[in-house]
Amino acid sequence: MYPSFCPFRQPFGRFVNNSVHSVGRFVVWIFPEYSSTVAGSCSADAPFQAVFDGLISWRNNRGLEWVMSSTIELKNAVVYDNADTGILSVTAINHQATNLQNVQNTFYNENTDSSIIDSIIVGDTGLSTSPVVAGEDGLTVMWDCGLRVRNITFINFPSSNTQAIFGPIIDGRCTVFCGGWTTRFSQLSFVNVQNRGNFRWVYDAVFIDEDGSLGNVAGSAIIAPDRLWNGSSACPPTPNFVNAITCPLSLGTWIRFAFNQVNLGQNGEVLNVYDTSNHHTVVLNLAKCLTHPKAYQPDLVDTISSTSLVTPSSTPLSSASNNGDWYYGNNTSVFTYIVKNPSTNTIPTDVSIELNVVKCRHPNCQPPAQPGLELPATQRPTPALYWSNDSDWSFATEGYGGSNEVKPVDNTNIYIPRGVWLVVDYPLPRILSLRIDGVLEFEQGINDTLYVDNILINGGQLELGITMDTINVLLPNNAGSIGPRVIGVLGGLDLHGIPHNVSWTRLASTASAGQTSITLREPVDWTIGNEIILTTTDTRIEHSERRTIDAINGPGTVITLNSALTYTHIVINNVFPNGEVYQVAGAVGLMTRNVRVICQSPASEKFGFRSLVTDYATNIWNPVGAEHLYTYYKGYARVSDTQFIGYGQFVDAPNEAKREGFHLYNLGDWSASRPTYIDSSSSDGDYYSAIGLWDTNGAPITNNVVYNTYESAIVIEGQNNIMQKNLVSTVYWSDVAQPEYAPFNSNWDGAIVSKTATSVDNSVSSVQRLSYRIQGNSCPGTILPTDIDNDYDNNEAHSYISGVNIWPTDPGFQYDTTTTHIFGNNSMTIRNSLVIGAITPNDCSDVPDTTTRSEQYGSKAIPIVSAISSSGSPGGRSDISFPYFSRDNMMPVHPWSSIGAYPCIGGVLRITNVTFDFFNDICSRRDIAIQVSQNNDDGQHPVITSQISLYNISSGKKIFNGRPNIGVVDPSDCVGGQAHGVGDFRIPTVALSDSNGQIISISGPYPGRGIDRSPACVYQPSYQMYLCLNVTDYRMLIIESMDADTET
Repeated sequence: MYPSFCPFRQPFGRFVNNSVHSVGRFVVWIFPEYSSTVAGSCSADAPFQAVFDGLISWRNNRGLEWVMSSTIELKNAVVYDNADTGILSVTAINHQATNLQNVQNTFYNENTDSSIIDSIIVGDTGLSTSPVVAGEDGLTVMWDCGLRVRNITFINFPSSNTQAIFGPIIDGRCTVFCGGWTTRFSQLSFVNVQNRGNFRWVYDAVFIDEDGSLGNVAGSAIIAPDRLWNGSSACPPTPNFVNAITCPLSLGTWIRFAFNQVNLGQNGEVLNVYDTSNHHTVVLNLAKCLTHPKAYQPDLVDTISSTSLVTPSSTPLSSASNNGDWYYGNNTSVFTYIVKNPSTNTIPTDVSIELNVVKCRHPNCQPPAQPGLELPATQRPTPALYWSNDSDWSFATEGYGGSNEVKPVDNTNIYIPRGVWLVVDYPLPRILSLRIDGVLEFEQGINDTLYVDNILINGGQLELGITMDTINVLLPNNAGSIGPRVIGVLGGLDLHGIPHNVSWTRLASTASAGQTSITLREPVDWTIGNEIILTTTDTRIEHSERRTIDAINGPGTVITLNSALTYTHIVINNVFPNGEVYQVAGAVGLMTRNVRVICQSPASEKFGFRSLVTDYATNIWNPVGAEHLYTYYKGYARVSDTQFIGYGQFVDAPNEAKREGFHLYNLGDWSASRPTYIDSSSSDGDYYSAIGLWDTNGAPITNNVVYNTYESAIVIEGQNNIMQKNLVSTVYWSDVAQPEYAPFNSNWDGAIVSKTATSVDNSVSSVQRLSYRIQGNSCPGTILPTDIDNDYDNNEAHSYISGVNIWPTDPGFQYDTTTTHIFGNNSMTIRNSLVIGAITPNDCSDVPDTTTRSEQYGSKAIPIVSAISSSGSPGGRSDISFPYFSRDNMMPVHPWSSIGAYPCIGGVLRITNVTFDFFNDICSRRDIAIQVSQNNDDGQHPVITSQISLYNISSGKKIFNGRPNIGVVDPSDCVGGQAHGVGDFRIPTVALSDSNGQIISISGPYPGRGIDRSPACVYQPSYQMYLCLNVTDYRMLIIESMDADTET
């Protein structure tokens, strides 16, 4: 109401001749941030002195104290026998704007600024039964400019454990090494005082003794010994002080200064101060200080800037130099600059200097290259080092294989240091751990096996494959510092096998059970002895098959298998009269690659190897410069045509520590100079997801085959990653790996999980739970951020419990509900689609295996459709179920097709340009094209159809509405006297009476009560609905109660 009124700026009234005793901690406490001004407004800065006159305080903990307040005067006070301190002027430094020009003009003027005058401070009057020893002091002088202390008498401070004058501390702000401000003293008297003052540390404070009443030297500065002046004969020790020296003001003026955001490096350097006589003192770094309470935030400094300083002086600085002048002596390597109060100023002032200076530790001020930012090496140097040459192992250090210039033997640790390029041209020994800071390259044209427990690529590169060699990396069961059975990629990983023209394709014709040959849709360059998979085309996950190629004939499209097929894998091509084409074909994927990474641990452990590609930073000791160097490591992986066998670790872990086969974490945006990609590779017999991208953006995952894993195959949680033309087959529910937890497991992750990604031309089959869990494409008109790509097109899913899932928790959809009384334009659209009930006419035996744990504990995902009522048989197949829009139905824990929250007010499903085919009574099933949901006991949102094509559908199978769920009609389930149920319960009583109040027969005046139907509407028993032939324009009617506690 009064925005310019600030209580902490109001002018002070009168405080005269008050006395306080025995009250505990404070007598008078001024806190916080009180600065009395003339006008009292928030922006006023003309000070108005707040005067406390004639205070008497005894037997308290503390007398008067002010904190973060300014322009306060205490005079004519008598304080005695206080347990802690008599008077505390702690600080005027506060969180507001300080040291405004009007305040500066008042400094050290007892009539306008902070002062303590004409008072008596007694430590112990002797009136108590035991001696009173002040816990701190008689007077605490403040942390700020401007305080004057005059005509104060200190009496009875005889103990060596206390002092008359002392400095403050503030818990939470600063408790050590702060200070440096100046207080002026005059006309002081000391009676029975052992210690007049005690400086706690160097630069604690500066006491100006104007008349010699404090330190016996008039016109002097009393300071703590600082190694600069305490060795000078001009500054002798101060009598009656614990630790102080007295310097005449003729030597100069003492000025407080502080470095804000100073960066003195990663190695804990301090600020060293020298004078012209080479006397030396040290100033420590403070992470928290008074004038800049959040100032010390070290960052690397690697530039030199003088933009805030004047032109450097060509000669050494002198008293004639100006504020901010600086000079560097090339011969002495000394940098100096000056902070100077202009001679025209007669009062203290704050002078700010922005200083940015770099101490270069490295030639030309260029720090060493960061391993995490270096470009990959592209060409072998000349000469390189070779594994087979004993003399080339001169780089090996003690404790690692190859020391003493003898190539390593079995069961040793190998370390390839930075700057070493080692070529493997010799049969490798068994290696315990392999650390690569340099480059380890496998020679082309040889076959070899790398048998190793774990690999750490620490800023270096590992290059495997590239041409016709066969390389196996065998990872049994040992542990490294970043986890067991791991390839830690904190540098570069290159795995490249022989490229193939096709990673996976489809059958050209049906491959029946018993056949020993198959025909592919496109020619392949696969070879005899390669292993392939054929994905199932029915509902059984175990009907995907694995075979070996015995021969390839024709133009590379006819493959002879090593054994006959156990199951049929269908191919269907159908063209409908409206031009729609329906194609179904089993997929065939190549598993074998000549570069193979194999884990040999027992499958029963479900704990294979993994590749961790991430980043980290640390300080590395540099013995040459005797310092720590900040070093950043960042991994990248370039993988193509490589086979991974037995990867992944079935362990529940947070995102940053997931145990996928390839775990790519915190790699940031994709870089063409250090690219990460996984292409045309295969993952085979896994224990967890094959590939996981977390906080990694823009990485392409393309043309891969993932076969036989748990929970998920590919998980994409970054932005703008590219997932294209991957084949995923045979993904088991997580509790197949952990059956003991099956009853409690609510995991429903998809075989492919992705957010803000491009997902195109992928195929998923043989999945016990979900095929895809995605965000979906944005609706038309939605404006996405310019840095976000979100595209899902031409993907395939079959043989699963649930195909494509868009969960309420994933995309961040917002819904209106009946309790908000806000109408939202909620809609779904199914368009340009082909919907088929039975792809094969005789598929009666193709039914899901209900004996699996996934089926037994996955019933929540199965909707109740095509039944006479919700209590009847599940019926047959239904393709589209009526929608219901709601904030949440608590999936996946609750049934997916039920309604678990209030429905939205508005909502509509539009079906346009959709072809329905093959919905009939078959195999004792009722296959229905469009089904009214049987799990929604609230209102059904409407469905609007247009441009619908129907083929091979009997008339009663287009749409079906089950009977209402009478079981939920319970008159006892009433709230506030409402009537629920069938019949005339909801008709108001007044409508059931005539004008005289007599009850009437409702059938007379209201024969058509209920839903109004035209006589042209004809009941269709097969639909259990009325067909009205467009004679009535039906709309959804919403009757809203505006009471705050009622529902719409």
